[in-house]
Amino acid sequence: MKIHIKSNDGYGIKLWLPTSLLKSKFILKNIKKHSGIDIEPLMNLLPKIYKTLKIYTKKHGHFTLVDVRSSDGDKVIIKV
Repeated sequence: MKIHIKSNDGYGIKLWLPTSLLKSKFILKNIKKHSGIDIEPLMNLLPKIYKTLKIYTKKHGHFTLVDVRSSDGDKVIIKV
C-alpha cells in the first residue's frame, strides 16, 4: 500500500506500508492504547477488508483506493 500526502505549500510525504498491517492485532492494540479510540468494531472488520483487497488485487491488479484533493491544493492518495 502506498500513501502519498502532499500539501499546498510544497511539503509532502510518501509512505510504503504492507497491506497486511490491516490484520495485525499488535498494530490495532497499539492504536487503541495510544489514541483512546474504541476500535473494537474494527478488530473483526479489518482482517476481512484485507482478505477482500488481496483477492481483488490478485484478480484486477493494483488500484487507487483513495484520491482526495482539497480546494486548497492538498491531496491524499492511497494506492493498493
